[in-house]
This record gives sequence, structure tokens and C-alpha cells, in this order.
Amino acid sequence: MALDKAGVAYCKPHSFRHYYGSRPLYAGVPENDVADWMGHSSTDVLREHYHYIFEGAEQRGRAAIASMLTPGADDPTEREQTEVA
Repeated sequence: MALDKAGVAYCKPHSFRHYYGSRPLYAGVPENDVADWMGHSSTDVLREHYHYIFEGAEQRGRAAIASMLTPGADDPTEREQTEVA
């Protein structure tokens, strides 16, 4: 089989849909936008299918706020200096 020769594990095609739906949510894209892109009739349908992402939202939100409160975290010149070093 071609996948075996290429060293690629088989993945059901529908798994790509779940990947496509979850990545924007993890990145913080508003759920109403993702629901629309996925063709869901409402955010309730999205939440039903991706409930595991929303369960950790509070902790991710706290981490995001904490990183924003770090001095220099929102200064692009600060990031450039650390990337160069």
C-alpha cells in the first residue's frame, strides 16, 4: 500500500474535518465563525462535537491573560530581540 511505503499512518478522511474544526478553536477563533465555516446550524452543534476544547477554555484564558501581563510580552521589538539571540 502506498501509505505504508511512504511511512504515513492511515487516517480516516473525516478526521481531517475534526482537525480543521479544532485547530481554529484552539487558536482562539470565535466559535460562531468556526461553526459557520464548518456548516453547523448553530454554535450548539459545534459545542456538542468539540466539547473537549471548551472544557479547557478557562485555563487557556488564564494562561493567555498571564502572558499578556508579562512585561514586554506585547512588544514586537522585544520578541525580535529574543529571536535574534
